[in-house]
This record gives sequence, structure tokens and C-alpha cells, in this order.
Amino acid sequence: MNQRIITLLLCALMAFAVVSCKKDKDGDSSSQGTTGPQGTFAEGIYKPTYRIASIKEGGNVVQSWSWGTSKLAAVVNAKDNTSSSFTYSGDMIGGVTISGENTDQSIVYTYGGDLVTQMKISHNSQEDVVMNIQHDASDRLASVDLVLSNDYAIQMCIGVVNFKSALGRLVGKETFEAMTEMLSLMNLKKNAGKLDISNKHFSITYTWEGSNIVKESLRGNVQATATISEVAEAFNFGSISNLLSYISNDPFPLESSIQRDIVYTYDNNPNPIWYYWGEGIAVENLSRNNIVTATTTGTLENQITITFPDAIPIVGGTSREFPRSTDLAASVTHTYTYNNNGYPTTVTTNGVAKNYAYSN
Repeated sequence: MNQRIITLLLCALMAFAVVSCKKDKDGDSSSQGTTGPQGTFAEGIYKPTYRIASIKEGGNVVQSWSWGTSKLAAVVNAKDNTSSSFTYSGDMIGGVTISGENTDQSIVYTYGGDLVTQMKISHNSQEDVVMNIQHDASDRLASVDLVLSNDYAIQMCIGVVNFKSALGRLVGKETFEAMTEMLSLMNLKKNAGKLDISNKHFSITYTWEGSNIVKESLRGNVQATATISEVAEAFNFGSISNLLSYISNDPFPLESSIQRDIVYTYDNNPNPIWYYWGEGIAVENLSRNNIVTATTTGTLENQITITFPDAIPIVGGTSREFPRSTDLAASVTHTYTYNNNGYPTTVTTNGVAKNYAYSN
């Protein structure tokens, strides 16, 4: 074999080695997800090599994770007194049952090929929330439209449905709290059962850089009706306060809208809950790396429109809008310590530390 052929063969072998090393380091991405030393991950597939065994706060175990041969079987949350159990169709998660003190909720996932197209939350055969999902050209989650039943919206208003719920886990704490605040229609919780909610719509959209979400946008609009007595504590009626006793206690149009954005930054280390579908579309679940900062901007706008009776001089027969605005600005920073595999062992948020223990 001449020297030229030997040189060509050596070059080819070196090129092959470089490609092989890159796949070993970064993982092999395909329509079936990402497979590499850290495990196999995709929509509906969560098979990490390094499995979470428990999560502690203040030295106490707050979550215990149980695994089958290759898939997550259950998570017991001692802090919230809830447990989540998982069912599968092949390697893809089919459903989650969340059991708590008062009621059980189930999450059912629907797929179109390898991508989730819908999530449904229900309890006692009653459909609570339908989440319709769209993807971008790179098969990443682009947006989610949420449809809430009237009963479920009322339950959120009065605080019966809290962050322990399936919806709270799926969308993440910050988004759930923003939706709840909006549905509460400015501290109307004590009157929420009386409200006639005629329209409600929420949507979440995502902006990606590579495998991380750098911006999550929540938009929502709720329309209802409320009486003066129901909103008297929430709105400042100023100069017309002395006229309120002359206004009937009939319901008036009430509207609440939200525009909220959260911008994220990340470390370069593997996220141990990447594609953990037990908490669905929360940003910390969809991003490949760990969130370092989350900066929130936006406003919650509320407005009631009052029509004055004809009998009131000057303003009689006219309508006037009374707005109230809430600034949603906030900032959160997470700090981490890591093990030899690069996985976080401690994450500290606002002075509260969580410790991760892995089974391998």
C-alpha cells in the first residue's frame, strides 16, 4: 500500500473519530429526541442516566422519586402532601395522576407522531383544562392555548385550586400565580362565586435559543360582570364615591388582562429535570440547562365600566371606565453547586436551598 493511500486512510479515521467524539459529548439529536451519555430525552420521553433519588430542603426530604427498570414510576412530595404516578405507552408518557388531600387530578397527553399536541386536566371525569400545543419549524414548543372550564376558573378565584394542582405543576409557579391573580379580578375572591365570567383566554408563547427558552410570554383576557359592592374595595372611585349609593347594585362589565414576559439566562450544565413531563411545560422543564436568572416585566390591568342612572345630574346616562393597574416586575437569581458529572447538587433561590441526590 503506497504512502498516499495510507495518508488518506488515516485522515478518514481521524475525521470519523472527531464526529464520534462530538456525538458522545453532545448527544445524537433526531426526531426521536436526544440520546447521549446523559440519557434519552424528547417530548414524552424522560430516561436520564443520572436519576434523581430525592430532593431535600433544610436537611429534610421534600420529594422522593421511585424508578422502574428504565422509567420514572412515582414522585412523592412530602412538602405538599401529594404524590404523582406515571403511566406510559411504550417509552412515551401517557398520563399522570396527582393524588392529594382533597381530590385526585389526572393529566392525559395526546401526541401527533413524536410531538405532544394536547394536555388535558380532569378530575372525577370532569374536564378542567384543555391545553392545545403548537410547535415551530424545529419541533420545539412554540405556544400553548389554555381553555379553562367555568367551574375551574371559579375554583381558582376562591383559592381552592392552588399551586399543588395539576395546572400549577404543568405551567410553573410564576405563570400559575399570574393566572390566579388575574382570575381573582383584583381581590374579588370572596365574591368569585357570584361572578358571571363570560370570556376567558390564556396563551403562553416561547422564544428559544438552541435548547433553552430565553423568553416566556403570558397573555390573557377575562371578561365578567360585577356589582359596585363587589368591587368597592378593589377600585378607587375617587370623586364619584359620594354617588355610589345612588347607583343600583346591578352588575357592570368587568375586564382583566395580563401581559407578562419572563427573560431567562442559563448555566452550561445539564438540567436534571429536562423533559420531566410530570411538570409539563414549565420553562425549567423544557430547557436543557439550569436557569440562573429570571427577570419579569409586565402589567395586570383591571377595569370596570359603570353606567350612571339618568336621575343623577350631569353624569346621568353616561358611562365611565375605572381602571386599576398592577406592576408585575420581579427578579429571581439561582445559584448552584455541581457534582463531578456537572449536575446540580444544590440550588439556592431567595435564600432557600434545595439539595439533589442521584441514584447513579
